Amino acid sequence: MDADRLTDILLGVQPPRGRCVYEDAHFRRLRSGVIQDAACTIEVCCDTLVDMGCTLLFVSLQSTAEVAVVVPGASVEQSEQGVLARLREGSLLLWFPRDPVMRCYDAHGRMESARADGMQVERRPEGTAFVFPSTPKGERCEFCVVRVDRQAELFAQDLRMQQPIEVLPVSKARWLRYRGIKDLWRWLADGKVYKTNPSKSHRAWVDQQLACTLYDYITFLAEQTGKTVYRAMAEWIAYAVLLTVPDDGLWRHGSATDHMETHFRLQLDGATLLLNHHEATGRTAFLDGARRTAQAVLDHAQPLDGGRLWFLHDTLEQQWSTAREVYPRLFKSTVMGKPPGNTLCLNTHIWTLILLHRFAAIDPKGPYAAAFDAGLKALRHVAQWAPAGWLYRLLYAPYDALVRGAAHRRRTRLWKAARVVERMLRRLIPICKGRWPRLFMPNGYIERDLCATALSGGYHFVTLRDLAALYAQCRVEWLRPILERSVRYSLRTRLAVYLAPDEPRGGFLVDVLALCAYAVDVGYGASLREVLDELSAAGLGLSPDVLALPILRPWTRRNIDLFLSWLQPENKQPS
Repeated sequence: MDADRLTDILLGVQPPRGRCVYEDAHFRRLRSGVIQDAACTIEVCCDTLVDMGCTLLFVSLQSTAEVAVVVPGASVEQSEQGVLARLREGSLLLWFPRDPVMRCYDAHGRMESARADGMQVERRPEGTAFVFPSTPKGERCEFCVVRVDRQAELFAQDLRMQQPIEVLPVSKARWLRYRGIKDLWRWLADGKVYKTNPSKSHRAWVDQQLACTLYDYITFLAEQTGKTVYRAMAEWIAYAVLLTVPDDGLWRHGSATDHMETHFRLQLDGATLLLNHHEATGRTAFLDGARRTAQAVLDHAQPLDGGRLWFLHDTLEQQWSTAREVYPRLFKSTVMGKPPGNTLCLNTHIWTLILLHRFAAIDPKGPYAAAFDAGLKALRHVAQWAPAGWLYRLLYAPYDALVRGAAHRRRTRLWKAARVVERMLRRLIPICKGRWPRLFMPNGYIERDLCATALSGGYHFVTLRDLAALYAQCRVEWLRPILERSVRYSLRTRLAVYLAPDEPRGGFLVDVLALCAYAVDVGYGASLREVLDELSAAGLGLSPDVLALPILRPWTRRNIDLFLSWLQPENKQPS
């Protein structure tokens, strides 16, 4: 089947006939059904950046036969970044960044399956044909095309020539591996950012945490390279998040259950992205979206005794019954007057405080300052819990010694002994936490939460990174000794190396050291290169946040050579 109308839309000869979803002075989104009959359905989402002369088209096909998009007069080039089709003597560029993907979605918009397919490029008398496969019943053949109408040759040259910083391998937890702009397209579909590819155990959901990480990192690359492609990608990601903000401001993820629960860490990162883009552009639509999504977080906060306030990890924590669905070892606790379903998860609570602190500076008369104070009061109260210090020291001491000894000796008897002790502690620590509530342990280890998990491995580094970010932004002095004690513990035990590569969150230790070098003492930078080498040898990648986190940008600019030289023999120390 020849899709002439689709060809015209890709080339910009005619706009899609459909509805305008959103439009402002800088951006326009159109959605259109190009062909709709029994044999073929073609839907297009068109995102145009007015200022840059770039359009991103998300195309979705359902067809019983192959679909050929024939482009007359195209000069086609295969590159590492995909297929480049130059037209009109180089004044127009079509960029197909990756092959099509066969996808299936559920009723909530979650991705149930995704498998790569292929696009054939054929020379025909009437022009170059881009041929897409027929689709099995229930699936969609989806692909992206970028059309560049302004400075197309420069755009193409930027794609061909990659600077070292552009291909620096970065990774975050288990859900991001990035080695260049071609990887970015794995997460973009139907005008949204999806967290991961689906598997038998879970569906892929629209994820604002990944979007925020990508936005910050792509913005960093735009600053470093000056390339239009990164400025355009940052804009498209920002609008992808803005245009998914629900009327009530609460995103639904459904990453754990079919209740379509909200995970507030993701919610917070969505609000953070919108706020970051507002600060970068001054566009009020992004500030309005950030306020609505932040208010949704406040609406679900739980008051505690003594005028304190706790920010939940997810909406499942509102009820004991739903919390038990995802936390089978959850035990009941009403400490501080909290409901039993509230696990007192630290990292999301801390991340909320960081966002509220930013909003309080923008809107001092809003609800943010009071919520920040009440939430910080709750965090300080939890940080001061110090019962049964002798018991917790006794429990953690053998584990710490074994971890330190086994860090570089995987699969040895010492390593296996550490694993045995680990399993024992996961049974003992919840009993102790139920009787003597404590999250900040005397040895410097930080538990993820009070009621749901114990000895939660990489979450020690997640929480530590969040504490370091909170201190860097707010300079809350009572946090400093807690932060420094936990950093010393992490370096002394080499816990990140011991956990690697099974638990990649240990890579956040690099973020922690950078934040401490920036906000606490420059001396923390001295061990950064050693830790980079050690974690790399253990199979952990560099976190994009250490380069791109907005609060770290001044420090990163001064020390960018450290990360570039990390890939090479020479050794440079941070300033």
